[in-house]
Amino acid sequence: MPYTDPLALTPIPDIMAEAGSGGSFMLAAKPRSIKNTSLLLLLGVSLLLGGCTSSPQMVRRARELAILKTDRAFALAAVRHGLPWAYHRYFLRDALLIAARAEPIRGRHRILSQLPPGVPSLLTWSPHRALSSKHGLGVSWGNYEVTGRTTGGRPTIIYGSYVTLWKRHAGHWRVALEMQNTAPGPGSSNPAKTAPPRPIRQES
Repeated sequence: MPYTDPLALTPIPDIMAEAGSGGSFMLAAKPRSIKNTSLLLLLGVSLLLGGCTSSPQMVRRARELAILKTDRAFALAAVRHGLPWAYHRYFLRDALLIAARAEPIRGRHRILSQLPPGVPSLLTWSPHRALSSKHGLGVSWGNYEVTGRTTGGRPTIIYGSYVTLWKRHAGHWRVALEMQNTAPGPGSSNPAKTAPPRPIRQES
């Protein structure tokens, strides 16, 4: 009995029976129409492309992760190379720094003149979260610590929080604005009594 292809709906001769009887044989299956094949191909391509397209939420999340990664790299650079080196690398030329209890400082060269030298830096910071927009801007925020010693040699720690405005520049995220403020330390209900002598921060 001939086999019937349920898709082509055209009887296909029993190939083995034809060959065994010494007769010639030929597949008689009727190919699907070009129109139907094209539609199936277009549908498959559409599904494939649709699955590869990133949603706006995914794109935004990727930007925010990139900002966090850059902020952490900034903090690590301060630990390894000192604050002046790190600020010079990550701050834009016209960046603005608003430190706790200090006048705003405009311009990277002026900011660098206020940073303490030394490696590693006395300042450490850790970013917690980031937000971004599709216009090449983003923010990150977190906490910082400034370690030091009193004139009597007693170790001190000043705690604070910061917010950094990032701007996309030449394919990289760079600091356009940074704001710092003192904050209560762990287990404390009162903010630090004194502010950092100079604007600094870094990762723990």
